[in-house]
Amino acid sequence: YKVNKIKDILPGKSGYNIFAKVVTKTVLIDIERFDKTRVVIADFVVGDETGIIKMRLRNELQIDLLSEGQTII
Repeated sequence: YKVNKIKDILPGKSGYNIFAKVVTKTVLIDIERFDKTRVVIADFVVGDETGIIKMRLRNELQIDLLSEGQTII
């Protein structure tokens, strides 16, 4: 598969493969519903040598796996 650089990512597009470092992680919402399901939304700033982007995740499993300083694919 093709690995893209941050500088090549276009707004509104998806399907990119990148290697990036998590710069910041900001949890916006982390609540438990009455039915015991968890709702989590977090913003991340990730980057490589060509730039940085903001990434929003809404999946608690993905959010719980990522931490600042970690390199992700």
